[in-house]
Amino acid sequence: MVLSIIDSISKVAKDFQGWIIENGNNPVLWVGLFFLGLLIFYITYNALHKD
Repeated sequence: MVLSIIDSISKVAKDFQGWIIENGNNPVLWVGLFFLGLLIFYITYNALHKD
């Protein structure tokens, strides 16, 4: 059970890695990932910085 979950996660990660390598020259991808990172930072910061 646990090994099949780990294998599934590993397969998805390898597929994602291949997709990133194929599309590494696309600036829209990198701009989108940058703004996604900013969004995650903003949500996390606001969740942890409650007054």
